[in-house]
Amino acid sequence: LREHTIPGLLAMRCAEQRNDVAYFFDGQGYTWHDVDRVSDQAALLLMEMGVSRGDHVGLWGVNTYGWLICYFAVRKLGAVAVLLNASC
Repeated sequence: LREHTIPGLLAMRCAEQRNDVAYFFDGQGYTWHDVDRVSDQAALLLMEMGVSRGDHVGLWGVNTYGWLICYFAVRKLGAVAVLLNASC
């Protein structure tokens, strides 16, 4: 795994299993393609806000589809996702 990145692994999974369900949240299934496409859109929004490679971005929240999308978006930009505990 050392030669792969998180966004690279997501892209590989999307290429191999594009329409397979990747995650279930609140009874709703999301395919690998959904996750890839929506995280691309979120990455563009973050980039417009000035986030770039090497920046540290705090992610504070609970286990939701939105949190997952934000995580992948941050990683796609080459930024560092700083995972904050929402229960504190």
